[in-house]
Amino acid sequence: MKKIFILVLLLLTLCCHASAASSIQIDNVTSKEVNNYIVNFITASGQNYILDSATEYGLVFTATHVRENFLGIQVATQQSKLNFTTIQNGNNVVLSISEVATLYYNSGGVDVQPVNDPVTERSLLNMVKQYFNGRYMFGYTLSNKKVDNGYEIQAVEPGFPAELAGIRKDDIMVSINGQLTKKIPKKKIWTTDFFNPFLGNPVKFVVKRNGVEKSYTITPKFIPSKYMLDKKTAE
Repeated sequence: MKKIFILVLLLLTLCCHASAASSIQIDNVTSKEVNNYIVNFITASGQNYILDSATEYGLVFTATHVRENFLGIQVATQQSKLNFTTIQNGNNVVLSISEVATLYYNSGGVDVQPVNDPVTERSLLNMVKQYFNGRYMFGYTLSNKKVDNGYEIQAVEPGFPAELAGIRKDDIMVSINGQLTKKIPKKKIWTTDFFNPFLGNPVKFVVKRNGVEKSYTITPKFIPSKYMLDKKTAE
């Protein structure tokens, strides 16, 4: 059994180097629980992914898309494979994700392309970990539109750290931990490039209101997941 485990770890390491897979540790959970959640989430997402294979070590989803040229004529069929690998490590699970796209051209050519989208991969991993382990939150929501060199704060949750620190709806988020938000796509703000949502470290925000900037150092609040609460109740 030990040899099998070592072999799986070696294969996972090789796969990570080959397709730049991202990974995260999910605490106090089993591989089966993680796999079941991923299947339910992907199935309910409404995307064109079909479960291709499932083992105790992970899942493979496949989606097929038509690729067209600028005239709207089909030139290839793209098959995307989304790979989740789960390795049980004591009471925890190491979850990895990677995606590979294979283009089958009408002319007969084949092109294999690792997708390697770190932001999307990290967002998916964070989402799975959040479901099982909860996360730290500040309690504000940014709008999708950049205004006045930042993102407008669309909503502030009452009783959460952002509201208690003095941040208000319609303020402009200028920077997070010294990084200007005007230079960064919104979806990247939620990755660990800015702060780790699972550590609860204080974060420095610069917020503008009525043309005046003000700095805040805020410690987020831990929000347990429904999975954690249900598990605690069952115990």
